[in-house]
Amino acid sequence: MSVEIPEVLRPKMKGSTVLAKNLRALEKLQPHPTELAEKARQHAMELL
Repeated sequence: MSVEIPEVLRPKMKGSTVLAKNLRALEKLQPHPTELAEKARQHAMELL
C-alpha cells in the first residue's frame, strides 16, 4: 500500500514531532501486492 501525503501536510513533515515522523514513514511505504491481490492476478491470468 502506498500513501500520498496531501500538500497541506507536507510542511508538517519537517522536524522531530510524532506527526512529522509518522508522515515521513507513511511517505516511504512502497506498494506491494497482498496475498489476496496475488491470487486475483493468478485467477485473471487463467481466464486469459
